[in-house]
Amino acid sequence: ESLDADTINSIAEEAAKFTQNVTFPLNQSGDEEGCHHDKATGDVKAPKGFKEAYAQYVEAGWPALACDPEFGGQGLPEVVNNVVLYTAEFDVANPGDALMSGMTAQVFFVVESAEDALSVPASAVKRGAGGQYVEVPAAKGRLEKRPVKTGVTDRVRVQITDGLAEGDTVVIGKVQAQTEDEPRRRGLF
Repeated sequence: ESLDADTINSIAEEAAKFTQNVTFPLNQSGDEEGCHHDKATGDVKAPKGFKEAYAQYVEAGWPALACDPEFGGQGLPEVVNNVVLYTAEFDVANPGDALMSGMTAQVFFVVESAEDALSVPASAVKRGAGGQYVEVPAAKGRLEKRPVKTGVTDRVRVQITDGLAEGDTVVIGKVQAQTEDEPRRRGLF
């Protein structure tokens, strides 16, 4: 089941209210007080207010958003790293009793693929006013923005259909360039 924009916005607004009114005010006391571990009993005591905040979190139903409504949940899809996760139950053959009840698996549905495709790490592809681009090394340690067209992605790698050739170097993350007359620095900084 998909979510409409009104439902998503309503959930986001309520999450913002909860964060602003309940959890955010605990940041300073949490940092100052910290958790305490009783070595004799093994108990861990959270800073003041955390137990009550967690009770409000549970009472508001936040941990049950993706749970089955039959058991008190909202039945919403779980989203992690912008990927929607669904809980499903399957009956499968179990020769040799290799599987146990409650085991989990990740299943991926391939909706697009490309054979022998030029690809780069997804973090190398950026978006700007002119569209998508990658940064490539240029003269004197400078970076050049090169427009690219992209194809299939699996969120880890992105197919490049135009703008790069095999063997081209792309920059991932920030690079600190040095000038030719600057001495090479060594060490952590």
